[in-house]
Amino acid sequence: MTIYLYVKTHRKTGLKYLGKTNAADPHKYQGSGVYWTRHIEEHGYEIDTEILRECQNNDELREWGLYYSNLWNIVNAVDENGRKIWANLKPEEGSGGWGGEANPNNLPHIREAKRQRLLNDNPIHMPGVKEKVTQNTKEAMWDPVIRERYLAAIHSESWKEKRAKRVGNLAPCFDHTIYKWEHKDGTIVESTQYDLRQLDNKVDTYKLTRGKLKTSNGWKLIK
Repeated sequence: MTIYLYVKTHRKTGLKYLGKTNAADPHKYQGSGVYWTRHIEEHGYEIDTEILRECQNNDELREWGLYYSNLWNIVNAVDENGRKIWANLKPEEGSGGWGGEANPNNLPHIREAKRQRLLNDNPIHMPGVKEKVTQNTKEAMWDPVIRERYLAAIHSESWKEKRAKRVGNLAPCFDHTIYKWEHKDGTIVESTQYDLRQLDNKVDTYKLTRGKLKTSNGWKLIK
């Protein structure tokens, strides 16, 4: 399988993007970086594509991706006006996204800082409170009896009624309109948006009723 390492340059703005794809036609592939895709949405897809390498495996791609990332300083390079030259937010190493050590949030000192912040946000660890919490109280949080009572409470009818007032047909924003829906298999349903989602939780009734989608998961709005 060939993996293409490419540079895309926007004809209007000059912004560049270093990326990779195994698509059959890398010139038609738009790229998937967050900054890059937003730029395309705003300025249109008027792009020149240069193929740098045709790699045969991920190790080769990573080697060349990091080489060009460092050569052109794609993360931090700016022009004379202080604008980013490259849309890349991280070096191109072939992994995609912000996984692994490429993610600055995964650096050890940052992970520890986040852990301490979570501890400090917990009322148990607030000054003047921590000293009052005994070890028995902490252990009680994991006591099976207490856990059983908690589960029973959240499945009680009173809890369900409170939840229904927030998210069900008793919610203030609930749409009581009866719509007519048709599935591609010929099934026709007349119901509210909520009831159709109970039937098929993958259908986006919000976008269907607002004309943002013509079909969603095989369903369309008739009226």
